[in-house]
Amino acid sequence: MADAVDVPLIKNLYAEAWKQQYSDLRLSTKQTESCGLAANTEYIAAPWDVGGGGVLGILRLADIGRNPAVAKIKGHTASIQDTNFSPFHRDILATACEDTIVRIWQLPEEVTGTTELKEPIATLTGALKKVLSAEWNPAVSGILASGCFDGTVAFWNVEKNENFASVKFQESLLSAKWSWKGDLLACTTKDKALNIVDPRAAQVVGSVACHDGSKACKCTWIDGLAGRDGHVFTTGFGKMQEREMAIWDTRKFDKPVYHAEIDRGSSPLYPIFDETTGMLYVCGKGDSSCRYYQYHGGTLRSVDAYRSSVPIKNFCFIPKLAVDQMRAEIGRMLKQENGNVLQPISFIVPRKNQDVFQADLYPPAPDVEPSMTAEEWFKGENKAIRRRSVKPGEKSKKIFLTTLPPTQTLVVSTTLGEMLQ
Repeated sequence: MADAVDVPLIKNLYAEAWKQQYSDLRLSTKQTESCGLAANTEYIAAPWDVGGGGVLGILRLADIGRNPAVAKIKGHTASIQDTNFSPFHRDILATACEDTIVRIWQLPEEVTGTTELKEPIATLTGALKKVLSAEWNPAVSGILASGCFDGTVAFWNVEKNENFASVKFQESLLSAKWSWKGDLLACTTKDKALNIVDPRAAQVVGSVACHDGSKACKCTWIDGLAGRDGHVFTTGFGKMQEREMAIWDTRKFDKPVYHAEIDRGSSPLYPIFDETTGMLYVCGKGDSSCRYYQYHGGTLRSVDAYRSSVPIKNFCFIPKLAVDQMRAEIGRMLKQENGNVLQPISFIVPRKNQDVFQADLYPPAPDVEPSMTAEEWFKGENKAIRRRSVKPGEKSKKIFLTTLPPTQTLVVSTTLGEMLQ
């Protein structure tokens, strides 16, 4: 394991759909390569259904019910492909757009149904094709990776308005995820390759054909507290187009350390890893189920599946700091069922005394403060992410940290390793 921690073996975990929903919404149903939604401890972000796309709806996580107040971010000129909140600033989020631009937004202190944002605080431009993903570094303040349809991965120091590296692949990018230490980026491309990128060296340090089928492959690191350093989980398709999964040790890429067929479904599967418990959720858009496994002691074990009569359109999971510990809830998915409903799904460990804090289920979670500055990271430092107790009643740490610099337009380099001044 990456850190010394006793992770409990979770034999029973059931999924429970909430009776209440976020309803009477106008959610976009346009398909993207991302999960489609994002959430932090305060807000939910969802592309809005408007002519031509380009509007992002922001609603409060606590405002469940009919017709909740929705703020609008309107500064895009085409459909939004991905959105993600900063792990260190609950009011900062990035959007990747079909208009080739990544934008950084800052929400006002008071977010209401009349709030409209049209001007981002930073604009990252220069991509030649639509931008498919925007991923914040989980350990380092202000570092962002963006992935383009033409195969370019650009790395940004957002706090200094600087594009510091780019790597170009031959095929389109399908997924990209940072390691929990924030030192490497794993990404899958249309040529069925799993690639490991060192952004500080601006080079690919490992690559392997992860699945044989022609459809999309997705990836996530399974490192962190309950995982193992250097290990990546992938989903894809076999030669007969069966859906399958694999685990790779990035230090020896000759063959997977684990491989298994899942089913005969047709849509790509998106993996979400909870690095505090080892729970691995695997969902497909258009599927009516979400399978979940536990990666425990280096072994992947099937636990159960959430099943519904209504397919998943888009989805996301809320942060571990926002789950309900007094229900023994260890995960919560927000499931877009159609164009007007977000359905919360709780994943709950059955315990006799749920009114008592279950310490074994809630090891320290990722904190809202970075483990290092961008300057320290550029000097070659690697540090484990900061953690905080999630036990109810313990003093919360400050969430708003620093103010980003004024708006500035940047140009992405599409040349391997080129640095922009």
